Amino acid sequence: MLPDQPLAPAPLHAVYPHTRQLAPRVRRFVEFIGERPERT
Repeated sequence: MLPDQPLAPAPLHAVYPHTRQLAPRVRRFVEFIGERPERT
């Protein structure tokens, strides 16, 4: 939308109950985000 405006880095937190089963889509998303190296 605004290609000349860089995005500032922002933390991402995933909060979910550990005692219940996650939907497969949510589980895959959380795993995907956890595998990504941090960009500085």
